[in-house]
Amino acid sequence: MGALVVVLDNIRSTANVGVILRTAVAFGFDRAILVGTTPTPDRKEVRKAALGGENITWQYVTTLQLPLDLPRPIIALETGGTDIWQGRAELAPLKTGTIIIGSERGGLSPELLKKCDWHLTINHQRQTIKSLNVATALAIAAAVLT
Repeated sequence: MGALVVVLDNIRSTANVGVILRTAVAFGFDRAILVGTTPTPDRKEVRKAALGGENITWQYVTTLQLPLDLPRPIIALETGGTDIWQGRAELAPLKTGTIIIGSERGGLSPELLKKCDWHLTINHQRQTIKSLNVATALAIAAAVLT
């Protein structure tokens, strides 16, 4: 049996973390890995936004160790990658795998991106918007891929 994992790499906002955990539970993710500066569900502000999502199995690590020992495929959700709809053709329905999302400002490091099997992005209509909110992006990715 497979496992779906979401990795939150240095997400700073407690509200974003809570919404991401709630979304992960809603779409059948089994586990969340919280990395670095990512606030944990121990914090009241995270629980307030999670509305039950804080009950997902989670672990905190100070850094994400390379090479990555996570369920495959490992999917980086980041700007500048393959359009998620193209990736969907090969990945969906995703029953086993890992989606990694990076910090609100810095995204994922180039070193981490190189270790991922897929680098997907969500293209959108407005060129004036560089990227989507991380919680919104995970919700779209989960809906498209699972």
